[in-house]
Amino acid sequence: MLARNRNILSFGLVAALVSGFSSCTEVPVDTQQLVNHQVHDEYVANFVAKYGQPSPNQSWDFSGRDMNNADEDILPCIEPETRAISSAAVVLNEWEDPSDERMVIGYLPAVSTYNEFAWIRDNVASGELKEWEPNIFGVHDLWVYYIHGNGSDYSNYTIGVHASAPWTTDVRNGSYPDEHVIYGPISGGTSGTSWAYGNGYRYNGTRLNSRAFENSFNDEFPDWIKEIDEDDYWGWSTFLGYDVPDDWNYVEELSTEKEFFWFAMDENPDDVFYRVGLGPSEERDALIERYRLKYYRELVTPYGALYWCFDCDHDGDYSDLICLVEPTTVKRYMIEDLGALDDFDFNDIVVDVAATNRVNQETGEVTTYQKAYLRAMGGTLDFTLTIGNTKWSKSGNNYDPTIAVNADAGTDNTALIAEFPVEGWDPDANNISVTVKRKKGDSSGDEVYISFPFPKAGEVPMIIALLPSQYLDTGETPRRYWMPERVSIPAKYFTEESTTEP
Repeated sequence: MLARNRNILSFGLVAALVSGFSSCTEVPVDTQQLVNHQVHDEYVANFVAKYGQPSPNQSWDFSGRDMNNADEDILPCIEPETRAISSAAVVLNEWEDPSDERMVIGYLPAVSTYNEFAWIRDNVASGELKEWEPNIFGVHDLWVYYIHGNGSDYSNYTIGVHASAPWTTDVRNGSYPDEHVIYGPISGGTSGTSWAYGNGYRYNGTRLNSRAFENSFNDEFPDWIKEIDEDDYWGWSTFLGYDVPDDWNYVEELSTEKEFFWFAMDENPDDVFYRVGLGPSEERDALIERYRLKYYRELVTPYGALYWCFDCDHDGDYSDLICLVEPTTVKRYMIEDLGALDDFDFNDIVVDVAATNRVNQETGEVTTYQKAYLRAMGGTLDFTLTIGNTKWSKSGNNYDPTIAVNADAGTDNTALIAEFPVEGWDPDANNISVTVKRKKGDSSGDEVYISFPFPKAGEVPMIIALLPSQYLDTGETPRRYWMPERVSIPAKYFTEESTTEP
């Protein structure tokens, strides 16, 4: 937290600051270093006077806070290729399902992603409608993130797999193959029409691997059974109980289409599949047709996260069970440019940076997409922003450095001033820095450059990081994101206690 004293911190400026000035006239004074030192000292003194001395372990990255539900609409931007295997997945453990060893299930660690609940809620109906069939055989990483009730007292949704043995010895006398219903990990419930977070919001995700089913359904019968069918001169099929009609085709009857499918339902799967018995029937066929998972909707959110949306009660609404497939990492950097040394509104530069990965399921190759979204330029100095290996300047992109953009009261927090690809951004290291150009402060009219990186713990900050969805204050209509011009961020925002939401 911030201690109330006036001690001035050392500050990690990229530009070399003066550690001492010689009284010898023979040694020239570096004017730029002198100006940097003076500006830095004044800013630090004003910050400490207003907020107190930062504690040595005070971090200025607040992006680890819990996320708010009431996220605002934001501009759609990234649309990279989608994948079923997540780059965030690390399998903690896995096992074969006890009902069918061909289904391998794995637990995945909890994964946080930028909270875009309001955007998802408003756009799920218009998500791309896709056929599930290409996903029947494969590896799928799913975190159940959002659940939406359908108006019932309690809506309980489940996605799973129905399977059967490739063949059993008594299937020739009309019995149905051994049946397996695999479900449980991809499920959730809520009441009425309310929205709820699924387990994947804070807890483990699930990996379902159905690849082993692909070649197992039409396995051939043992040769001795086929031979009896083909030339049953001695009538052994009748004697052994394998009296099969001449037109019975065992390959077709054990086809993948009939014996293996994914289902989505709002009932208990065991009750559904076993209540009509195991044998083939019109009632059973109708039941399978009703619950078969045929379609889903895919959403790529504004910052690049990937969700799959499922209609579990088959009423055309795909918001029942919404699963995260690929998360995204997003940080908002709010920056003071040292134009004014005492306002601390942190609106001089506001930029969001997002990183999203996509995995090639065949090769395992991970492609990273990084992009920056400039939201505000409240300062009136020219600046160069460096994010990872990418630079962007105000004047270099045809903006008048002396004119503020999107920083007044009533600011549009969804505005997009500019967007540009980024390379080499490390969200954990916060490798972002700013160089500003300002007057020397004397009558010469000369300009000097001051550079500073993301602050280390305990330093007085010129840059802070947070999630775009976070509030800066509490109340029914709180001010969000950055502050209006000349309105300082509340002091409580700079305390260690503020790193968790109430």
